[in-house]
Order: sequence, then structure tokens, then C-alpha cells
Amino acid sequence: MIYAEDNETAILTEMEVYMLDAESNRVDRKPHKIGLKQVEATKQGCDYFMVSEILEQPKVPKDTLNNTAITEAARDTVRAEGMMLTALYTEE
Repeated sequence: MIYAEDNETAILTEMEVYMLDAESNRVDRKPHKIGLKQVEATKQGCDYFMVSEILEQPKVPKDTLNNTAITEAARDTVRAEGMMLTALYTEE
């Protein structure tokens, strides 16, 4: 996970992920490991990731609250004055 600071934008391409500041200068930021296990990032026997995610929804709040890095990121998000989220869907 790469945390963005105020007025920064994440750029994602096929080859790289990087951050830009408000003046479009590249920001050198190291990614943080958040402890995601391989089994947590798989389809877990389902045909589609979406089905897997729906089936695991009941345990997600508990697991999220037990992950310190995610909890701290959530606290930072709540304290932010604004945020822009972008999502990308890929089909396997």
C-alpha cells in the first residue's frame, strides 16, 4: 500500500505505480506491506472474485479491525479533509 499525502495523485500504468504532487512533480514513496496473505487474495474456490468477496463479507469487519495497518489507514482517511478514490476492474 502506498499512502498518499494531501494534494497527491496516484498514477497507475501497466509498468509502474507512482505519485505526483500538486505541481505534477514525481514523489518518491516506498510501499508499505499490509500483511495480506495469498489465500486472502484468491477466489477461494469460486468462479469469480466478486462471488468470493460477497461470501467473505461477514468476516471482513472483524479481520479489518484486527489489522493495525488497515485500522491506521482508516483513521487517517477519517481525518482527511478530502479524498478522491479511483477503482479499476479486471477480469481474469
